[in-house]
Amino acid sequence: MWHAFDIIADAMQVEQGLREANPTGIHKLVYRELLVRWFKDKSGKGQWPAVVDERPGISFEMVPASETNSNNTLNIEHARIQGTPVRLNLKLVHANDGWRTPIAWNLTEKLGDNQFKSELQDTIEQGLWDGKQVTRSITGSANRVIKHTYATSQPACYYALLASFPLNEIAILTNCDALFTEGMQQMGQAAFVKGAMGNAAEHDLAKGLTCYKLNPSMGFPLEFWVNEHGMVVYLVEGATRAWVLQSMEARS
Repeated sequence: MWHAFDIIADAMQVEQGLREANPTGIHKLVYRELLVRWFKDKSGKGQWPAVVDERPGISFEMVPASETNSNNTLNIEHARIQGTPVRLNLKLVHANDGWRTPIAWNLTEKLGDNQFKSELQDTIEQGLWDGKQVTRSITGSANRVIKHTYATSQPACYYALLASFPLNEIAILTNCDALFTEGMQQMGQAAFVKGAMGNAAEHDLAKGLTCYKLNPSMGFPLEFWVNEHGMVVYLVEGATRAWVLQSMEARS
């Protein structure tokens, strides 16, 4: 079975100092996104190189919990392309322990240039988890407000897990019952399992890192490749998509 380490290893290189990073205090993390646009399996006949698109990816500003605030705060910019360029700006408050549960968020989704830009408005979402249920209020075109409320006792969010991985608690985490992914879309239950797919753990890119695989009830598994300090160096989704740590910057 192919793994992203096999297909796009050259594009996934990270310099050693960054692979060993241990961020503290307020800091900024940037992950670039790699997506395989074309790949032909010629096993045993000399492999053709994959065609890889590099995208801006995800930028986090992390304000960790303090004596006056028991939760972490993330300011997130996520640029992605879904036929049309889309930029997400998200302020996410999440727990500082366990599943890094999202507690409150404000999300704005802006469309890039396209033929419908003048007709479509930004999408704005506000979300809140009160310990028993999630409430989401979404405002879009024509200023219509759509409100969703549903019971969930243990939500999780991959933005928070990427920025603040629960390395010291991973062994005792039980299943989360709501996983939020890109744009705070919900996917259902998920659980962590230690260990990579196939022979990926033996690859040069895996040296000094441990893989924790998040298995959602829908979609591809998400592999979090973390260093000894809990910093996520790679987030791998399937064989053809990965986010790669690009930079870390301390903020005052």
